[in-house]
Amino acid sequence: MRYNPVVETIKNRPWVLYILILPIVAWSVVYYLLPQFSDVKTQDPEHPSDFLMYLTGATIVREGKISNLYDYETQRSYQRSISGTTPTELITGVLAFRTPPTTAWLYSLLPVQDSVKSFWIVVFINSVCIVTAIYLLSGSLIKTCVYSTAVTFFLSFWMTLIGGHPNGLLLLIMVLAYTALKNKRPGVAGIITGFLFLKPTFLLLVPFMFLLTKDKKQLFSYAGFFLLTILFLIGVNTAIFGPRFVQTYIPYLINSENSSYGTDISNNTNLTAVMYTVQKWLGSAHSTWIPIGVVVALNIFSLLAIYKKRLIFSPAHGFGLICLLLPLLNLHTMHADLLVHLIPLILIVGTLVKNKRWLLAVILAIVLIILPWYSLADLEWLVTLVILGLSFLLLNNLKWLGNQKTRA
Repeated sequence: MRYNPVVETIKNRPWVLYILILPIVAWSVVYYLLPQFSDVKTQDPEHPSDFLMYLTGATIVREGKISNLYDYETQRSYQRSISGTTPTELITGVLAFRTPPTTAWLYSLLPVQDSVKSFWIVVFINSVCIVTAIYLLSGSLIKTCVYSTAVTFFLSFWMTLIGGHPNGLLLLIMVLAYTALKNKRPGVAGIITGFLFLKPTFLLLVPFMFLLTKDKKQLFSYAGFFLLTILFLIGVNTAIFGPRFVQTYIPYLINSENSSYGTDISNNTNLTAVMYTVQKWLGSAHSTWIPIGVVVALNIFSLLAIYKKRLIFSPAHGFGLICLLLPLLNLHTMHADLLVHLIPLILIVGTLVKNKRWLLAVILAIVLIILPWYSLADLEWLVTLVILGLSFLLLNNLKWLGNQKTRA
């Protein structure tokens, strides 16, 4: 009988079989529970599914009205038609479709007339992307099984699948860009990173990725190919939407950051939400520019802090720390956007376990997996501050991760 290393491993280590079974059980439970969220028409009328906004954009594209994609009344009219109801949010507002026309076009490839089928196609694509990203980061079947099980306990995982967000694909894009950069292919990394334009808030990753390049040649290659990709995508979006794409889209993004467009800034998991919460506690009028100023300042501080330490941590730890900070430093961070915290779970918690720093590993794992669920109790500010504090604590104590070395 021919030798089979997998079979022999299971024979010698029976516990491996249980690890292989874990994700099957966990994901089976997920798919068993998801059907109750699979149809926007059966959602709680007062809290319609986020998937509704993607179906809205897709339907507008399909019916040839893409020039009205960012028109308030057009979106509201289509959402009422698609949901078959008039949810409370849609009486005076809308669940705004805020992503570029290319994203709407991609969703239009779904059978949008059948919301259930469309939902499950997006769930499948997200699932494949998430597991692929995990495998690329972990590098082994056993670790992939462990992390694929762990991700089912992430609030962001559930919000990604339930809301039909493209965050699984965005996670994979980030991991592919990092993998290309790690393998000394900065041009490829720049091209891949450009496709984060599917959800522009994720482009905040770019200046931090500059810090992972090893020299000026890599930096210019990465930046050059990234800019070419962005210009190409702006051209594609202009071709789809019309010549006024940029003039329409940028003001729309700014103006749609309010409750009339389905955005509750105080319920974001980021520093902007913390600032709004502080203003609310102080009883002062909400100011947009103060939170933006604080976020910009902390982004600059974070870039400088990572730049200062860049020579003493590995690219993996640098990327993990960047992804730990990234959602908190953004201006628009939904629960689903915290799916990127799967990256530090693998790269940083995995290292802590390898280095037998069990307490730190457990604390960080709890913070990444359990703490975000407190967002459902309107404690996003607490989640943000704890993760932010832990991020800078790790950045200031890189010795905990070990294997420090100066890069050439």
